[in-house]
Amino acid sequence: MQDLRVPTITFKDPIRGVVPCKNMREYPVYIKATEISITGDDRIDEIAQRPEIYGKYNEDMSYMIVDFNIEKLYEEKFDMTKLKTLGIPNAV
Repeated sequence: MQDLRVPTITFKDPIRGVVPCKNMREYPVYIKATEISITGDDRIDEIAQRPEIYGKYNEDMSYMIVDFNIEKLYEEKFDMTKLKTLGIPNAV
């Protein structure tokens, strides 16, 4: 499994002084395996554990689907009802 730890950095705030926050992490490059149609009721963790996606008990791999579709999800404010398809990356 990939190391997903994100380093903590600090910045100076004129009111609060030095403030810790998480640095941005780079999204890994995945290879698209397939694209699936979704409905507003679908949840990414449930999609991940489908037998044809990553298999039973693999909902922990849902982060790869989120990473792969992050721009689309962000544009729609993570509202799954506005999405029609999701790209599914190959498992690493």
